[in-house]
Amino acid sequence: MFRARGTITGFAAGFTAPGKAAILRNDRGWQSIASAKFDWEFGREYRIELEAVGDRATLHVDGQRILEARGIDLPMGMTGLARSSAGTCEWLDFSTREL
Repeated sequence: MFRARGTITGFAAGFTAPGKAAILRNDRGWQSIASAKFDWEFGREYRIELEAVGDRATLHVDGQRILEARGIDLPMGMTGLARSSAGTCEWLDFSTREL
């Protein structure tokens, strides 16, 4: 999650379904604002990076640019990790820095 203002508004990015990555907006309900085909594998470790500058967010997986979204209209907010459905997830390292 990034540029979040609590649990009602903000943005998120990552793997959203089998074979898919997306950048999502939460404004009292989640909706995809950009998505791309990405054949991720269960049990494999990935390095996911999200860069948010101005109104643009770019998602990178293992150093490869996967997708970009514009219209990121919240200038600041919290960052964090989330899982949107039941299942297993392990985060090995997490950091943020202001650009």
